[in-house]
Amino acid sequence: MPLYLGLTWSIFVVLVFVDYKLLCARLGNEPAVHALEWNVGEIARRIYKLQCAFATRIQKIFRGLLGRNFIRLYRRERARLWRIQAAGTFMIQRTYRGWVFRMRFRRHREKRAKSKLMQMYLSERKDQKVAARKREQRRVLMQRYKKQRKEEVSARFTGKSPFGAANGRKMKAFSLTEYGKCTRFWLVGLLVLFVFFCLRLLFFSAKHSSSWFALSGLCPRALVLYIVYCV
Repeated sequence: MPLYLGLTWSIFVVLVFVDYKLLCARLGNEPAVHALEWNVGEIARRIYKLQCAFATRIQKIFRGLLGRNFIRLYRRERARLWRIQAAGTFMIQRTYRGWVFRMRFRRHREKRAKSKLMQMYLSERKDQKVAARKREQRRVLMQRYKKQRKEEVSARFTGKSPFGAANGRKMKAFSLTEYGKCTRFWLVGLLVLFVFFCLRLLFFSAKHSSSWFALSGLCPRALVLYIVYCV
């Protein structure tokens, strides 16, 4: 908009608010009055629209704040009333949960005690089995030792195992003899026992019987058996 006769923008603004028709007349009807009126109306409409938009935004914020505060208070009061109404239910639930926990703990404790007792029983049974196995091994070892001692004494008695052989190791010396084999040893042992029994019967009968004629045939047979199988 051109400036006329040294007029400034502040004067034009004052004339717009005071008398816009006079302003249009002084400007030579440029712009026209109807155009100026339409522009002023459009500007007023836009200003009112902006004012409504800002007012709506402010109202939204305020209503949201009020609504959130109301909902917060409402929920708080509702929770308080619900706690008051459900106080008995909470008490029943606490009692039930305590009872369930105590029963579970009791079962768990009994289970642990049974497991511990079972472990102790298994350990005791294992120790008993080990002790019984050791006793059996000791018994078998003692039987073998007694058997070997008897075999060695029998072998020495019959002269089949010389004293001091194998550098003084008696059992090794006995195992190297012909009595060291089980089959031959049992046969010879039975014969030795038979001969020993016959000799004891001979002397016992000689002491308690006056008939020497009946014993005269037994002595040569026992001596022959002893000479054949033992010498």
